[in-house]
Amino acid sequence: MSFNDLEQGRGVPDSPAARQEASQTFASRGETPEFMQLTDRVGLHIFRINANVATLQKLDKRLQDAHELGQNKTDELMKQFVDLCEQTRGIVKDSTDDIKSLNAYSFHSYGGVRRSSPSLLLQSKLQRDFQDAIAAFQVIQKSGIRKEKVALAYAKQQGNDASGMDFQIQEQSTPSQQLIQTQIHAPKISQEELEFQESLIAEREAEIREIEQGVQELNEIFRDLSHMVQEQGGMIDNIEYNIGNLATNLLA
Repeated sequence: MSFNDLEQGRGVPDSPAARQEASQTFASRGETPEFMQLTDRVGLHIFRINANVATLQKLDKRLQDAHELGQNKTDELMKQFVDLCEQTRGIVKDSTDDIKSLNAYSFHSYGGVRRSSPSLLLQSKLQRDFQDAIAAFQVIQKSGIRKEKVALAYAKQQGNDASGMDFQIQEQSTPSQQLIQTQIHAPKISQEELEFQESLIAEREAEIREIEQGVQELNEIFRDLSHMVQEQGGMIDNIEYNIGNLATNLLA
């Protein structure tokens, strides 16, 4: 990672190899091993969250055409979406302590040695990129909730249609032997359909509650992160200003 990379905002390593290179760079500048390990972990958290968000976006796009996929395929994709949301929320929760530790890292000095400006910029950018990753995750979760509600409305409509069909068959029954048999067997089929639709509706409602609860939990984390970033914003802006002036003077 070069000085120009940090200046241009490319401070977060995007791969294990890049993170290792960054660690070596900061080690050569006298950064502590604890700081290097911490930034490496946070960078990995961000990478995993963004990778999951990219997969969720692909699933969300496929679910836009749910009416053409059929019930079974839609259910399969929706389950993948919900499971991946749960996994991603787990990553966010597990990484919160590392983010707080990164925030608590001294901006001024450690062990009597003043920390370098590139290290401070990376520290701030990791926090902001983590915040951006959560924001992107929140957006795709809310999109998933909308898809779930559409699927829920469709399932309820299917249940109403099945119930209405059963009612019509009973109303049209006559004493003839053939229609009496139809009247006897039709409610059984209709009841199975109704039970299936009811279980599907219950599943959809549970998934919606799960995602909505996850959104609320991450909103609290997001607010905490926003507060941390705002607290450090003035100091980081001043560092970036000084680095910008230095780069301008070197090019002059």
